Amino acid sequence: MVNLEERLEEIKTLVDGGEYFVINRARQYGKTTTINLLAEKLTKQYAVFDQRRV
Repeated sequence: MVNLEERLEEIKTLVDGGEYFVINRARQYGKTTTINLLAEKLTKQYAVFDQRRV
């Protein structure tokens, strides 16, 4: 498994700044894994809503 910590920090910086971002990659590139790890990371500071669990 790839270490996504650097990528997560970059995305968190965007979120902290109120910026939009898009995750756009080919199949099996880790998009879902990235979003799930990001949600875990941001839960400490933000209210995170998971549409799949509503």
